[in-house]
Amino acid sequence: MPGEKRFTLRMDADLFNEISEVAKRHRRSTAKEIEYAIALYLTELAKKELLNNLDFNNMTEEEAKENLKKLNDVFNKYKAFLE
Repeated sequence: MPGEKRFTLRMDADLFNEISEVAKRHRRSTAKEIEYAIALYLTELAKKELLNNLDFNNMTEEEAKENLKKLNDVFNKYKAFLE
């Protein structure tokens, strides 16, 4: 993981309390739980963008392999945050 970036985050109190409770259940700090949630969001967003732009009916085997690699790259990019 490259360096860290620090910033202030304003968040709805109820949302913060809920994610804090989830963090406790997962035995993580609230900051790490927020990091996890963002990584999960970015993974899902990238996956949807990739899959929505594919024409499965007209894809060659080589294109399928290339797109599976792209999908795997997305998961690997955020893997460290999702463990």
